[in-house]
Amino acid sequence: KIADQTVLDTQSSGRTNDLAKVEREEVLGPLTVFYSWANSALNVTYATVKSEQSIAKRMAVVLWSGMVMPMIDSLLRDCLKVDSDDDDEEEDDWFKKLVLTPAGKAFEYHLGLFVVSREIASAAGSMISGDTIYDYGGPAGMRGLGTAVNVFKEVGRLAGGKEMNRTTWDTLCDLVGTIFGAPANQMKKAGKAVVAIENDDIEWYEAPQALLFGVSGRVGQ
Repeated sequence: KIADQTVLDTQSSGRTNDLAKVEREEVLGPLTVFYSWANSALNVTYATVKSEQSIAKRMAVVLWSGMVMPMIDSLLRDCLKVDSDDDDEEEDDWFKKLVLTPAGKAFEYHLGLFVVSREIASAAGSMISGDTIYDYGGPAGMRGLGTAVNVFKEVGRLAGGKEMNRTTWDTLCDLVGTIFGAPANQMKKAGKAVVAIENDDIEWYEAPQALLFGVSGRVGQ
């Protein structure tokens, strides 16, 4: 029971009885979809700061969970990706990979702990790391509306005689993810990997890794 409660306190469960008050409100409901884990992380941080431990211990826990772990996560994700031949990064890009990208992820993590600021967390983190800032698709609870708009745009483009490309695949992934709950992002990574394989942007032996973890750098459409 103690172990189960520890998991609920630190990871949450998504069950109705474990939702925070802000997640139960009708007005803020669309802004709190997939917020349970972030809310638990914020509660753990708050409890640590307010605990009776020494200042050094509290600072160590907060820095570990709020800075070190997001940075390690960022570095591991980057290491698992396969670099494409069209990756035009400069030789001294180590500063971006080892400093700017982890710093951006740490900043994104902290903004993601709060209901409203989490909507701009990804863009703010990308701005710091120098990565591409993608279009805002709206709150997660209303993402289906944005997906529907993109579907109509893509259908219109194809009806106009345009060829199918990776944008078509990404739009289809979002649609399937919205309707059936399929892992849309993973499907997008696999689609980009397939294009990279077809264009010989990566070596044949890197194909399984690319399909699972994605490809860094540019690949053909």
